[in-house]
Amino acid sequence: PLQKSKKDLLKRLKDMHTLGCTALGPGLVASVAMAARGKPGSKVIICTDGLANVGMGSIGYGSDNSAQGFYQQVGNYAQSQGVSISVISLVSSECRLDMLSPIANLTGGNILRVNPAKLSGDFKNFLEEQIIATNATLRIQLHKGFKFRNELEENLKDGGNVLFKQVGNITGDSELTFEFCLKHPDELQNM
Repeated sequence: PLQKSKKDLLKRLKDMHTLGCTALGPGLVASVAMAARGKPGSKVIICTDGLANVGMGSIGYGSDNSAQGFYQQVGNYAQSQGVSISVISLVSSECRLDMLSPIANLTGGNILRVNPAKLSGDFKNFLEEQIIATNATLRIQLHKGFKFRNELEENLKDGGNVLFKQVGNITGDSELTFEFCLKHPDELQNM
């Protein structure tokens, strides 16, 4: 349990030093697999000071599409298992948050860029945040005169005014935003 290992984790975090290449993809897969064996609501926290440049999920060499697909697949699996993934990146590092932030968003995790001197305090806050729901699905219904914008068609029902969305893990601080607009005048006239 985290209560028993928290002090040891914080000590090990302070003692970490960089050694060169970052094999973030393999480390992420192993961490998510171990967390998935635990209870729903388990957390994986990625702390990185660099670019994922070795192994699966390598970023920056060739096409980013395969790396993006890799992180999406890992995020989908983590979400289905009730595992939250948070990303901590060091300020002034080369970390490609554009590739890593979708896994945090998908799984109800957090994204944070920190000063190395403040890392242990921010890490402590991540450890203390409680997940209150896993595998959550959201249903929002608007008045028939409105429709959602910028949502996948497969998530919309009843002419676009009902949204079903898999949101994964939820904490007390979770926030979601959605856009909606007035339907076209022709649609309104036919109501």
